Amino acid sequence: MIDQDRDGLIDEDPPRDLDGNGVITMMRRADPPLDDPPTHLPDPADDRLMITPDFAKGERATHTLYIEGIDADDDGLIGEDGPEGIDLQRNFMHRWPEYDQDSGPFPLSEYESSALARFILSRPNLIAAVVYGPHDNLIREPDTKGKDVTGRNPKELSGDDLEAHKKVAERYKALVGQERSSNIDSAGSLHGWLYAYRGVPTFASTGWGRPNPSEPGEDEGEGEEVLEPRDKEDGLWLAYSDRDRNGDGFVEWTAYDHPQLGAVEIGGWVPGFKSMPPPDSMDDLVAGHTSWLAELAAERATLEVTEPEIEPIGGGMTKLRIGVRNVGATATRSHQATRNRANRPTNIRLDCDPGQVIEGRMLTQVERIKPGELVTVEWTVRLRPGEPIAIEIDDPVLATNVVHNVEVDR
Repeated sequence: MIDQDRDGLIDEDPPRDLDGNGVITMMRRADPPLDDPPTHLPDPADDRLMITPDFAKGERATHTLYIEGIDADDDGLIGEDGPEGIDLQRNFMHRWPEYDQDSGPFPLSEYESSALARFILSRPNLIAAVVYGPHDNLIREPDTKGKDVTGRNPKELSGDDLEAHKKVAERYKALVGQERSSNIDSAGSLHGWLYAYRGVPTFASTGWGRPNPSEPGEDEGEGEEVLEPRDKEDGLWLAYSDRDRNGDGFVEWTAYDHPQLGAVEIGGWVPGFKSMPPPDSMDDLVAGHTSWLAELAAERATLEVTEPEIEPIGGGMTKLRIGVRNVGATATRSHQATRNRANRPTNIRLDCDPGQVIEGRMLTQVERIKPGELVTVEWTVRLRPGEPIAIEIDDPVLATNVVHNVEVDR
């Protein structure tokens, strides 16, 4: 709960369904008084859409816009303090919007975001993540140039990880069929923190985007000059609502006698219309997303460990070699993970008395193994009777732990 108008009361002035049509939309007031100056005007292309004036073209504002409701607390504001809480997708550490009311008093201030962070931090074996919500980095290519305030972490994506990200995004578009999505700032988001701080390849999806509207009917706009709406995307949403959804996405402006404002019109976009797919498309959407998720999981990095090569070289000395190959379709770590060292690298360890090792490191750490790459480690050791040697390959992210006990025929 937030005291959005800072009057010491919480949620006392919510939006209201004044016209009783079951949805809360907007109100527009034509030619408002001087103490409530106008900010918008109807779009000449379609007067249902409201736009801000372009003064360079001689336009002037004629209407004031409000959310549907009343001024319940007599502070001069309409429906400004409703039952809204902290936006969890703005409550994480990466680029946390410090002065926004809906981002919380501090990062992870909410039980839900804190629980998610604890869950993630307690599990080093996260190979990738998909976050469904208001953000997108699959349809829209993420920013690879911007940095956070420290100058060390990428704003959205490291350029080193762009090619790998593009491959996943292309498969998403092909399997899900989504062409458009949101462009909401990812500041304070879960997916932004997961990638920038933890190095986990993370994909944000709205799950659905605006389809192409059907072609206009033969008599639509016939004999009239057809203008294009100022906001092209809003115009296409309106065309999709009119031609393909029986007008269900937009409530036509209707006159209403407001108890405080006087004559207004109530109408506008139906809440959720631009984010919720129609029911008859759900089966195809679920099938596409399921196929993509299954493919994403199948392409995970996988380590294959060779049998050790044992080569006696005389004088009680033995050469040991072992190979570790990534047979998966993705690297064992993102470049961002190697940069911020969020997880321990792949360890190749020789387990024996250090006095037996003549040449080679007892512990070799490999930060990142690319798809198809073979990493070979070699040691020269002195094998004494009764002194065992083991080679251990351990990777906490891929949950890999292989131990080879080495024996030499005497």
